[in-house]
Amino acid sequence: MASKDLTDFDEIYGNANTFITAKLVIDNDLQGTYTITEATVVEIPQGEGDKTKKRLGLTFDELENYMLPLNVTNAKILSEKWGKDYRKWKGKKLEIKTAKVNFKGKLVDSVIVEPK
Repeated sequence: MASKDLTDFDEIYGNANTFITAKLVIDNDLQGTYTITEATVVEIPQGEGDKTKKRLGLTFDELENYMLPLNVTNAKILSEKWGKDYRKWKGKKLEIKTAKVNFKGKLVDSVIVEPK
């Protein structure tokens, strides 16, 4: 059970196949292996207006001023490997890759994570 200061992983991602609709800048120069500094809950804007969605955001030892918000797929990949208590992800290594994926019938650039 989650403590009061910890947002439960399933509360953030649930069982639905929801997508982050905010524009994520895909920077091919960021591909590589990184060490997680922290995983925190962030509010991601959803389209126009004040609507937001909770997601986990990762910061890395090797990157200053960069946070990677995790979509459902990437969050579930990491939780499958490291567990749903994202506080324990600190110090874990992951590889960031970019790839084309099918989204609503179109090929779009996407960030893919792979736990190490």
